[in-house]
Amino acid sequence: SGIGSAFASLSCQDYVIDAAPKEQRAQALGLFHVAMFGGFYAGTALGGVVADRLGERSVFLVCAALILISAAMIFRMLPGSNHGSTHAEKDGRTNLRQLLETMADGQFATLLFGIILPQTILDQVFISYLLSLQMNALGASTADTGRLMMIYFLMVILSGSLYGRLPAGKISAVGITVAGALLGGLTLLAAAAVTNGWTMVVAAIGTGLGYGLVSGPQTATVMGLAEGRLAHIGSEKVLGTVRVMDRIGSVVGLIAIAGVAGNFGYSAGMGFIAILVLAGVATYFIYYVASHSLSIIGRRKA
Repeated sequence: SGIGSAFASLSCQDYVIDAAPKEQRAQALGLFHVAMFGGFYAGTALGGVVADRLGERSVFLVCAALILISAAMIFRMLPGSNHGSTHAEKDGRTNLRQLLETMADGQFATLLFGIILPQTILDQVFISYLLSLQMNALGASTADTGRLMMIYFLMVILSGSLYGRLPAGKISAVGITVAGALLGGLTLLAAAAVTNGWTMVVAAIGTGLGYGLVSGPQTATVMGLAEGRLAHIGSEKVLGTVRVMDRIGSVVGLIAIAGVAGNFGYSAGMGFIAILVLAGVATYFIYYVASHSLSIIGRRKA
């Protein structure tokens, strides 16, 4: 199921990128993430109800039926592409030299290490790992922990939906990215400094809103770079770099945060993630302002 979910989510994202016009790509990706996290939210709620009323094994049968129905709907209702992928290229595999060449670009590197990887760690390590352990340490019940996770998913849905409804081209992707990352990092840092049930609720709300705001524009920015200043490398290879580093970052981040939490406590682990997020967004913003200022100076001299 993990392999299938990975293939499906990546394929859906690629389909959205191909189908949406460039000026609407960020909004379309935001709505895509809303739909994906809407599934997480609904599945968490409905799975518990079905398991409680019909037994745990029935949940697997219901999920299998939903997957088969969705597969049939895809084949019957989803229009096929009349052309190749807009970012598909011959020999799209990413080797080490191309990986390093891609990360040598300052704007791409700050986006990758300052925004994408910290947000991945926040979502996959804090929500999927530390949140449950910290709530258990605070004496919360399993139901309370589940409600808190559902709050996070709901906030992702709301913020992602909000960005998807904004007029195309009327708002800066950089501004939304910075605001979302700051919101998630600051609320998580506050929960790490003063850890109790209420601050954990604030952290779930803040990180959910922040992650939802960041997810759409960060992917649109990657595509803008892949089709712009990094077009000579190849957009498929740029996307491949992001995916490779995203998975490496998830594994390394989980091991690192687990080590910090095991030696210094869960609050220290949350604080470490918050510092990563805040340091990353600061680096991303500083580089953006510096490069933007230099480009203005260069145009004036020209």
